[in-house]
Amino acid sequence: MNFIGATLLFVLEDEELAFWIFYAMMNDLDMKHMYLPGVPELHMKNYQMSHLIRQKLPKLFNHLKKIQMTTDYFTSKWIMTVFANSLPFDAIPTIFDNLL
Repeated sequence: MNFIGATLLFVLEDEELAFWIFYAMMNDLDMKHMYLPGVPELHMKNYQMSHLIRQKLPKLFNHLKKIQMTTDYFTSKWIMTVFANSLPFDAIPTIFDNLL
């Protein structure tokens, strides 16, 4: 959650607005379940992402399978941070705008 909060603070430069947007992300977008103990929602999101990669990028999926690597290795970080630590910083506001 710290990547999301820090990104909101940096982009918005307004602590109160960043708080309310973070609050909306956790409650209105129902993201809070990804951060509960045992991360129950994360497992479902990883499963969904794995199937998307299998459908849309079969060569990549098969290569990962061949080297005995699951998509969870990188999708967990993407999902938990809403891409805030994986993409160039300039792209993050666009991702957040589309999410909200």
